[in-house]
Amino acid sequence: MSLFFTRLILPPDTGYKTPVDWNGCWKIYTICTAADKRTSTTNEDVKCLNQTDKKAALSSYVSFLNRANTGQVLTELYDEKQCHEAHSFKMNEEIVKIFRIWGTGVIRIYFLYLPKKVILILKTWPKRKDKLSNGEKVQLEGIARQVLECLQTNSFSTRVL
Repeated sequence: MSLFFTRLILPPDTGYKTPVDWNGCWKIYTICTAADKRTSTTNEDVKCLNQTDKKAALSSYVSFLNRANTGQVLTELYDEKQCHEAHSFKMNEEIVKIFRIWGTGVIRIYFLYLPKKVILILKTWPKRKDKLSNGEKVQLEGIARQVLECLQTNSFSTRVL
């Protein structure tokens, strides 16, 4: 599957105004399954949520985007329970770490850190249990592997929409 990436943009009805990027800020991206921004997997995740969880997800993204724009290390901006490693696995003899932000309510945002201050959202889930199930770990790892395999043969910038 060919993957593409686009910046996380919130709907206009949220009232969120995207801050101006600067050299040291984190830039949050989402995965697209085709060369079309409308195929964002993050948007698909939100569409599957109930109304309460949708509002919580949008609130979580606003907070995440604002904190990322500061350029500070996220673990300094969230406490240890809110932001930490959620799962790790070995790929090509290297350990890959998937991180999690506990947003508003039950919303969890899972992501990878990529070079050049890029954060890539893998999945947004409402979590009503403390630990990831084995199936959830497999799903996250599968998404991360697809992304990393794509980036082994393509530069990130050539896949940005």
